[in-house]
Amino acid sequence: MLSGQTLTLKKPLSVEKQAQMSQGMDKKPDDTPVKEKDKNAQKMKWQERIKRGKEGMDWLMQAFPQCFNLKAPLPLKIGIGKEVIDQWIYLSSLPYDSKIPARTAIRTAIGWYVRRGLYFAAFETATHRIDLDGKEAGEITEVEKEYARERVKILKERYKTRNLHPHNK
Repeated sequence: MLSGQTLTLKKPLSVEKQAQMSQGMDKKPDDTPVKEKDKNAQKMKWQERIKRGKEGMDWLMQAFPQCFNLKAPLPLKIGIGKEVIDQWIYLSSLPYDSKIPARTAIRTAIGWYVRRGLYFAAFETATHRIDLDGKEAGEITEVEKEYARERVKILKERYKTRNLHPHNK
């Protein structure tokens, strides 16, 4: 026993406060529902990103028609993205039909372009990579061709499984 000391309790919680606390303890972090407006905000953000990427691709095709072609892509020089960004300030001052995109949109567009199945398939027949002017800028090695074949194979398998999914029928 404690001699000469008294123990005191804090003021008890109100019934409402106890109910709020018990409800909060019953929920797990994973049980919290995603609000509809959050879903819409995510969807709008994703759509905006796609739109910016398309604007970047349009600009690249106008600025470098010898280099960027969606229907017949050619293997690009390694590090071509850095060259595009290095020339971006000068190129953005030139008149083009489309609005000048942000650097991130250009990077996104280049990334999308070089990850397409048609781009990887181009390695099968090409012997050289090309620079911004469409000139040869390095030979394609057998290792790079093999990597491209593997990527094409993976993309085809992904496409098959996506089309076999019940939601896509």
